[in-house]
Amino acid sequence: MPQTLSYRKGDTLPLILDPRDEADAQVTGTMELRFTVAGACVPLPCTKVAEGYSADLSSLDLPARVYPVGVWMDRDGWEHVADLVINVQGGC
Repeated sequence: MPQTLSYRKGDTLPLILDPRDEADAQVTGTMELRFTVAGACVPLPCTKVAEGYSADLSSLDLPARVYPVGVWMDRDGWEHVADLVINVQGGC
């Protein structure tokens, strides 16, 4: 059973990209993901780190409460419950 991590305002979200994916392999430096927050599309800059990409959620204007609306699993089998819906492909 996968462990679950919850993300809240001010947390850093580790984005694990698959190096076998051609699009992921070509990404270097910084990138911008688009998150859906309460139905609105929000751009979020991400920084390349050893294990993938890191995005600082403190730059988002999120409500104090967490509304889990997205679940995703990384390569290590960790299940992440986020208050953001991650939309990597094509943006919002």
